[in-house]
Amino acid sequence: MIMQADVILVAAGKGERMGAVLPKPFLSLSGTPLLVHTLRAVTRSALVRKVILVIAAEHKSLCQKILQSYGPLSVPITLVHGGAERQDSVRCGLVALDPDSEIVAIHDAARPFLDPDILDASIHAAVEHGGAVVAVPARDTIKRVTEGGVVVETVPRQQLWLAQTPQTFRVSVIREAHARAAYLPDDAPQCATFAIIMAIPFMICQKSIAPQGSASSSREPHATSMHRDLSHIR
Repeated sequence: MIMQADVILVAAGKGERMGAVLPKPFLSLSGTPLLVHTLRAVTRSALVRKVILVIAAEHKSLCQKILQSYGPLSVPITLVHGGAERQDSVRCGLVALDPDSEIVAIHDAARPFLDPDILDASIHAAVEHGGAVVAVPARDTIKRVTEGGVVVETVPRQQLWLAQTPQTFRVSVIREAHARAAYLPDDAPQCATFAIIMAIPFMICQKSIAPQGSASSSREPHATSMHRDLSHIR
């Protein structure tokens, strides 16, 4: 039996870092909103059965107009209002899942260059191992420094990966992680929430990177393989 997955697409940000009037998912790329490009990429996977689109309440009308203009898509789309922070929005998406949902992929709506193969790989890994995160291996030399800026050591980059999305889990696993994070004090730093949520062993699904200087080096990398020897990253 092939396990299908639901996708939580997070588009509830405010776009403050870009200084744009609208959040990134609603900005145009080649005449089409980024959100639409991302939805098309996600729904190219035959393993995706439904998309939960998490948006800010003030952008609901705009989002509905976009979906009407560029739809219909191949799977149902459910709109859900997000929260103050990204993890709050993910939690809202988890609440909106159907009772029979077993696998969920969490992806950023502003990342349109998603290869369906890497999405499928993350779904298969989540079925087998409980969770998977798409990542690329670090290529730069990374230094560990003190608070005063003094170099302490060079960190072996063979052990370092740059996490991206989608991040895919068994629904029971990610719900448990969010339930544990809910007991943190209100003033707990955001990184503590991430640490608790990510304290569950999960797989790395690797994306390839085009060689620097090549014609395709500016594109988001494509899926190539899954590294099962990195199955217990914490």
